[in-house]
Amino acid sequence: MDKSGSNKKVGILGGTFDPPHNGHILIAEAACAQLGLNQVLFIPSREPPHKKRPDIIDIELRYEMVKLALEGKPDFSVSRIEIEKSGVSYSVETLRSLKEAEPDTQFYFIVGSDAIPELKTWRNIDKIFSLCKFAVAMRPGFKSYQVPYRMIFLEGIFPDISSSRIRQMLRNGQAVEHLIGHAVCKFIKEKKLYQ
Repeated sequence: MDKSGSNKKVGILGGTFDPPHNGHILIAEAACAQLGLNQVLFIPSREPPHKKRPDIIDIELRYEMVKLALEGKPDFSVSRIEIEKSGVSYSVETLRSLKEAEPDTQFYFIVGSDAIPELKTWRNIDKIFSLCKFAVAMRPGFKSYQVPYRMIFLEGIFPDISSSRIRQMLRNGQAVEHLIGHAVCKFIKEKKLYQ
């Protein structure tokens, strides 16, 4: 069904968003356009199971940055679902909660192709695939991996922007506004993050 139909289609873009950047927005826009999504839900993870970094920015600050990055984008919103829970954020639990709240909604889990090799390590990956469809944005330099799951590959060339590279640039005093947008850049400067 199309966007106006009763079968709601919602994309889920999870991540640490440390910080959020234009690459996240471009992937969400491509998924929206190509899959006919009603909405894309950005879900910052409180404690990501795959990223154990001692210097990870506080979840409330990352949540605020995502909110700023999505300003003026009515089809995108940020969810507190993983913030309100304590402990490690597992995608399968988040999806279960979303599906229970909206059983008729078709969810699309949006990932970059760099996540594909890690999928086999995700908790209850088979269950995740039964709860949603996967949409993959191919990042430069990543090949099409053989995966035992059906996936939708988004069309387009997605820039190779990474939060880790942006953090490094900020530590080096390099300009990053073109990668993260004015509002997020201003917030980072005001809060003296990533120094």
